[in-house]
Amino acid sequence: MAEIRQLKNIADNYDSYRKMGLSDTFLTGCSGCGRCCRDNITITLTPHDLYRIARATGLSTYEAAERFGFFTLGASTRLPVLSIRHDNSGSCPLLKGNKCGVDDHKPAVCRLYPLARSYQPLVDNAEIEYLAVNQPCGNSDLRGFTVREWIGGVASNNSQRIFKLWTEMIVCVSMTLSVYRSAIPKAAHRPIAEAIAKLVYMLYDTKEPFLPQIERNYNNIKKMLAEILHIRVFTLDEVRQKAEMEMCG
Repeated sequence: MAEIRQLKNIADNYDSYRKMGLSDTFLTGCSGCGRCCRDNITITLTPHDLYRIARATGLSTYEAAERFGFFTLGASTRLPVLSIRHDNSGSCPLLKGNKCGVDDHKPAVCRLYPLARSYQPLVDNAEIEYLAVNQPCGNSDLRGFTVREWIGGVASNNSQRIFKLWTEMIVCVSMTLSVYRSAIPKAAHRPIAEAIAKLVYMLYDTKEPFLPQIERNYNNIKKMLAEILHIRVFTLDEVRQKAEMEMCG
């Protein structure tokens, strides 16, 4: 959703940010300088980001991940996280001059900036919110945009459905693995993480719509964990219940 440091800052200061819907207006002084594409700023990619970059560059998702990204394990989720690999100058490899080389297909976090988006599936009837976060660059020539105008295709119903499913997948799979982690043999941790990375990020045909494919891949993650580890992935309602029990102590 955002660069890693920004995500932590958003979580820590969530209540202080202005929350907006797609029709709300905000001001920005963004001058298109490209600074946010440089300086080794960590940009995490969703599977949909990788799919769209692969389509724009004519690569497979495997090739795009190898050329532009690298994997780590999420500090809290312990799930594979794909981030942009910067070049030797600290710039995003997709940057061409001061402009994104895949501008119409750039990662959602880049399209949103200086906004961020939040979806909290453990909250009843939660919807996607857009947050006005601090913008450390730009100029004093402020201009007004609606959120919908600024983020373009990220506002589409299809994109929002994908983001919700992706967030719910992270919540349910990470909670399941956290609960059963002590019962999983240590020798299986790396192979399971690699298999999840493949299913989450790689197994897509860029000529076919994305949403049915990530739904299929999520189901295959559930089947894999059930068949190999005899673990059933928690439903969202079960995760909510477990979170409520933890809060009650």
